Amino acid sequence: MLTQSSIDAAVLAAYRRTEYRMAAGFALWIDEHNADLEAWQLRHGEHCSAFVCAVNPRSVQLSHHENRARHERLRTQLTREGLYFEEGQGIDPERSWPPEPGFLIAGVDPTQARRLGRQFDQNAVIWSGAEAIPHLLLLR
Repeated sequence: MLTQSSIDAAVLAAYRRTEYRMAAGFALWIDEHNADLEAWQLRHGEHCSAFVCAVNPRSVQLSHHENRARHERLRTQLTREGLYFEEGQGIDPERSWPPEPGFLIAGVDPTQARRLGRQFDQNAVIWSGAEAIPHLLLLR
């Protein structure tokens, strides 16, 4: 994680408040152990995972069509790389920002997670190791 960032403090606070809901039936919160995530990783033979979005680059809201196209490009890339992933979305508990779709990806190390996030101009990605504690990895 970066020790200093050019990301606005309010944006960082929003990322930390967000509930990251997975289609697999559980939710993640930043810096909180998650037994369901741990079981999900192990079920897929992995000890790490990442949640990556492609929409609203650098927290600039795009149209629904632009975001859908970006999301599908990320799906195509993950498939091409042979990675196992499931749908999820970040939900702002205050509902001041629309839900953002993303993917929980099994077996992705921090370097891979950062690469994917940077490729899609994201401010941050979420990465979890074997301890199943989602961490915010800042990209700028």
